Formats: sequence, C-alpha cells, structure tokens
Amino acid sequence: MRPILFPLLGAVFSLGASGAPIGNVVCDTEPDPGTNSTISSLRGPLDSGHCIEDICTSGGNAGSFTKSCGTITLTITHLSAPLSGLEDCINGFDKIIEKCSTSEGVYGGVLQISGVTYDVAVAASDGEGQHYSSLEARRGGGRSRNRKGSTSKTTKKGKKKTPTKPKTTKPKTTKPKTKKPKAKKPKSCPVPKKKGQKGKGKKTIRDLVEGFLPDVLSSAILPRTPAGSRPGSSAGSRAGSPSGSDSDGCDGLYFQKHELQPKKVEWYSFRTEDRNWDNTLGPSHKARNILRHMPLNSKFDAVKLHRASMQVVGDPTTSLSPEEWPVGHGSYLLTNGGFFDMAKHPKDDIPVGPTSLRSDYKPIPEVYEEYYKELRDGNQFLWSGPSLKTPLPLGEPKFKYGEFRGPGTLNHAGSGNERLAVAIVGHDKYLFTHMADDRMTDGVNVNKLRTLIDEFLKAYGGPGASVSQASTVLNLDGGGSIWMSWREGGRDRHVIARGDGKDDGPPFGNTRFAGSAREVVNLLKWTAG
Repeated sequence: MRPILFPLLGAVFSLGASGAPIGNVVCDTEPDPGTNSTISSLRGPLDSGHCIEDICTSGGNAGSFTKSCGTITLTITHLSAPLSGLEDCINGFDKIIEKCSTSEGVYGGVLQISGVTYDVAVAASDGEGQHYSSLEARRGGGRSRNRKGSTSKTTKKGKKKTPTKPKTTKPKTTKPKTKKPKAKKPKSCPVPKKKGQKGKGKKTIRDLVEGFLPDVLSSAILPRTPAGSRPGSSAGSRAGSPSGSDSDGCDGLYFQKHELQPKKVEWYSFRTEDRNWDNTLGPSHKARNILRHMPLNSKFDAVKLHRASMQVVGDPTTSLSPEEWPVGHGSYLLTNGGFFDMAKHPKDDIPVGPTSLRSDYKPIPEVYEEYYKELRDGNQFLWSGPSLKTPLPLGEPKFKYGEFRGPGTLNHAGSGNERLAVAIVGHDKYLFTHMADDRMTDGVNVNKLRTLIDEFLKAYGGPGASVSQASTVLNLDGGGSIWMSWREGGRDRHVIARGDGKDDGPPFGNTRFAGSAREVVNLLKWTAG
C-alpha cells in the first residue's frame, strides 16, 4: 500500500488494526497534472478485465498484494486479519470506486474494514514516461514536489491574479437572459453546491474531519444537515414514501415504485442516467444501496410477486417471440427463461436441459453441470444457470469468452451483459432485469448481478431477506433475448425490459421499445396468488 503520512488518518487506521471495523472511504480529491483518467472513466475496463475478482481470489491472508489493471492499481493490505470472504473483498473495492467516482469524481481512494485495507489508485504520467499515483504525488516524494519550474508559491500567486473583477461582473448581467429559456430543458435535477473543497476551492475543518474520520465520529463532532433536506424537513420521511419523492420530485429520475396489482405485485425501477442521484436522494433513502452498485447508463428492475405460481409456457414445437404468445385473460408477468440451441429454422430450436414444456432437449455441458439448477413449481420446471447463491470464480477460463463454446455454455458469466434472474424468498418470487445503454460496457457480470439482487432484498424484501436466505437465486438469461412484461386486460400493459432496449425504457423514458422481441423456446408465466 502507498505510504500515508497524514497523522490523523494514521491514527484512524491504528484503530482499525486493533479490531475496529473502520468503513469510511478516503478519496483523493485533488486531480494531479498528467492524470488523464478518473476512476469513473476506467470503471468499464475494471469490470471487463475481472481485475477486482482476480485480486480478491488471490489476495492471500497476510502481507500486501497488488494488481495492475492498465493505469489503475489495486492493493490489498492485511493489517491484522485475513480476508473475510470473496464478496466482502469485491464490495470493498466497489465502495471505493462508487464513492470516489460518484460524489468526488477523483483519482483514487482507500478503505479499511476489519483489519484489511483496500486501495485503488490511478497512475499519472509526468511527461517523461514515468507514472505515479495521484496519492503518491500528494503524500510525499512524487512528481508534484519535484516538478521543475513551478512551486507552490508561484502557483498560489498566479491563481490570485488571474481572476479579474471585470470578468466576473460581465457574465452576471447576461446570465439571467440566457438561463430563463433554458430552465425548463434539463433532464436531471440541479446538483446542490457543496461548501469547502468542492464548492469554493478551499478545504474547511469539516472537510478534513469528514474525509478522515469514520462517519459516526465525524457526525458527532460536526453534525451536518442531510444533503437535499430543508430546515424542519426529515430525510427519513422522504425515504419512507413509495417513490421516496421530495416536493420537487427530482428523485423520480433515479427510482420509482409502482403497484401493478394491489397488494400482490410491486415494480421497483432504478436508473443511473447520471451520478446526480448521490446529491438528490436523501442519505437514508433505500435506493442508494442499489444505485451505488450500478454502472452508469443502466436500469435495474425488480418485480415482487406475493405467493406467485410459475408456468412454463410457449409452443412445444417451435420457438416464438413473447409478443406472439397469446395474452389470454387475467393479470400476470411474462418473461423468458433458460438457454436453447438456436438453429437455422425456429422449428429446430431446442432447449438446453429438460423442461416441462417438451420432451426433447440438449444436454447441459458437462463442465457447467454443477452451476445449473432446476427451477420448479409443482409439475412445472426448467433448468438454467448459473446459480447465484454464492459468488462464482469468474477468473477461471470456463467463465471467459473463447474458452468453451456451444449451446448452454456459461462463458458469458464473467463479462458485462444485460441480465435476467429470479429469486425465491419464502412464498414470494422476485424477477430481476439489468438493462444498459451498451450491454457490453455498461452491463454487469453475474457476480455484480448477485450483489444488486442481495442489496435489493435487504432494502425492500422485508425482515431478514437476502441472497443467503433465499431458497433459489438463478440466472435465467442474458443479452438480446431478455423479455419482461406485465400483461393485463388482454394486452402487454407494461413492457418492463427487452434485450438491447437500452436504459431509457419504462417507467423513465420510452413507453414502448423499438423493434421486435427475439424468438425464444421457453416463456415463463408468473401469477400472484
């Protein structure tokens, strides 16, 4: 891990080494010259390269381990304890990336949890072919101290002389004229200005305390009014409403909840059109737990059905588009599910693994048999995979494209993609989809999907709900063949998700998706009890 010379931070880390589970992320908030990439811009390469999963798999139980991923360096340092688990390790790095790319927009960060320190750093070039992390440059001996031709005194003087009074007064007279016609057009809510470093450029005592002390200590020393709240208002009351709406309705851009069937079916939708949700949603808003794990330009939908039954439906002789299957009567959720061998003609398409719809099927590839599970409801069943009850070792070759081919392979599990999954907790069934503007760069691998499902169940699934408490958590499909729609009154009332439908579908943007759905072999009909 890079040397940290701040005495206050050292004292906090000493607390963690003695057993205190410090969980506050410290971000590098000063962009350094020569650093052209931020954590936010490098998130895609991190996900697609499996860097986080790789270092968490081989991070050992003592000492320090470092892995370079292009211009990003990941480090695990064991202060007094081994890794508590693969999922905790992945979540540790995720917290740094989410906090330092959303609320800070900076170049590195450190997190300590229960005796283990996680460190993310973006390297910067000094123009002579050498790279340093921005934290190293600030904290001792880096290029910011050794750069010739510039000193802290001259830069400070230069900053004071450059802004002149005429330049600041001129735009003030013209701003009201230009802002009035444009005030109705912004898609996202205004971001509240922050005091201190991110506001007027100088760190305040509050910034130092909040940056280096755990949340509990910093809030006790210098309590702050929750972001986005008004005097006399309660952030908790806003979070408790169905959509968590403020009076201006801004958070409806990022989270919405709809009741599809009274007291039986609920639809939750989350969207990361931009990162302003971090400033818009109250600090206790449940949706924050899900949004912080979502890539930018993505949409995550969850439909909860109380005491629901499942039927495997479709045409046993051919594949067909979900839009072609007769709607019939009643209200229900329709999805696709399971993999199949796509032939030249729809009549020759065959499911992978046995189903209750038809007798013929392709065998599950032997190398993936342990990851497939049966989804059953009475005499209705099909097989799909992988199971998401535990994280997958995505660094293994069998979960990477190119190693194994053919129908039913799970070589797509480690790459970013759009996803469809199901979870069963007690008598309730949950269907999940993750859609993206670009499914390869903004999509998620199956471990990321598992994290989203777990965070949702903990936030909205009721007392004790989580992936570990679910009887089934199963990936059902990925990519362009995904389909989820709510059918009512003899028609598709809401097409919630469709493969390659990008991130602007219902309930946030377009009411219908362009184009037609793909033909699939299995369709699943979910009816609330």
